Amino acid sequence: MTKYLIINADDYGYSPGVSLGIRQSYLDGIVTSTSAMMNGQYIDQELPALINQCPDIGAGVHLVITAGTPLLALEALPGFKNLLPDGYFISDGIADIVDQFDPAEVKAEWRAQIEKFTRLAGRTPDHLDAHHHAMCFNERIFKVYLELADEFHCAVRRPVAGSPQIWYQMAQDQRVPIPERLDTRFYDEGVTETMLDVMIADLPEGVSEWMCHPACVDDYLMNSSDYHTRRADELALLTHRDLRQKIEAMSISLITFGQFSELDRKMV
Repeated sequence: MTKYLIINADDYGYSPGVSLGIRQSYLDGIVTSTSAMMNGQYIDQELPALINQCPDIGAGVHLVITAGTPLLALEALPGFKNLLPDGYFISDGIADIVDQFDPAEVKAEWRAQIEKFTRLAGRTPDHLDAHHHAMCFNERIFKVYLELADEFHCAVRRPVAGSPQIWYQMAQDQRVPIPERLDTRFYDEGVTETMLDVMIADLPEGVSEWMCHPACVDDYLMNSSDYHTRRADELALLTHRDLRQKIEAMSISLITFGQFSELDRKMV
């Protein structure tokens, strides 16, 4: 059985430097896929640049309810309006209020983000995932996540929190394409060449995803995110000249979520 690997760079569109770093990681490195933050203030310019410069990259939506502002007017999201009086999504303290979120409002906002991606990219997303793994906040939100994936005929990232095995089985039962595993070790203190070597050696047969966050660090990133300079380290490692050779030596096939979905359909 073949070893398939999706290497997905999160947060496309968060800042010009993040977007540039992701494009470089694809053009000069091993990244095969990215997910875009459609409520980012730079996304209107950055997503068309991605499609123009990297037409074969896998591209999906990094669904957001924990950063920035909603795409929909707060009048259309009365529950969010009451919970977030300043009009901004929050990450700190969200665990205390997430069970009060109306799944219908989450679905409406996430659908708006997917539809904006389709307008800007000129194609539908090949997968969905979520900023801060928000699809894992509770089962009601995870069901919304699967419903949207089914509606837009795309794959999803495997959950890593909540009830991951139960929810993974839910996706399989609903025939939503979902990789067998997600490796999140290449992050923060794990951003080392040694960790990448371990992840390559550990990769099992079947379909896996690696999550990453490469970037060219810019002022916006430095001033708005706690995870900044490590992203430059990720970029350097993901574009290292020897890395692709190591992957090829282990007979690992690098793919996108779209290619995975095609494989998944053929296996039915």
